[in-house]
Amino acid sequence: HYTSALALYDGVDALLGGAHAKDDTAHMLALKACTSLGLVERGKQIHAQCLQNSTNSTPTNNIELLTTLIHFYGHSSHAHDIETAITIFDAIPNECKTVITVGAMMNALCKHDMDDECIRVFQNVLPALQFEPDV
Repeated sequence: HYTSALALYDGVDALLGGAHAKDDTAHMLALKACTSLGLVERGKQIHAQCLQNSTNSTPTNNIELLTTLIHFYGHSSHAHDIETAITIFDAIPNECKTVITVGAMMNALCKHDMDDECIRVFQNVLPALQFEPDV
């Protein structure tokens, strides 16, 4: 189904007239398909399309799309992609981060054996999330 989802995503260009016709939801779903299929370069192309629609290095203020990008880069087997995930995460103000966003970043850091960084992320955002951990 993921391959079909990417084909549909690509078909939107022809149907609606270019990459700018796609919204954050379309980008997010295509990135999730790329993550599941392990299509790192294709996901990076989609990220580039998000950046083309933006005036700065953070593609959107849509926290769901930013979380999807963190998940995508964090699950890439390319070592330098975790740095991109960290950059995206760090660009999000703490008060805008959700439990899901923090969880995606922590999961990515653990996947790359960056346990100390994972703990640092948790400690830095805990006050902004305004919840108590279940420990």
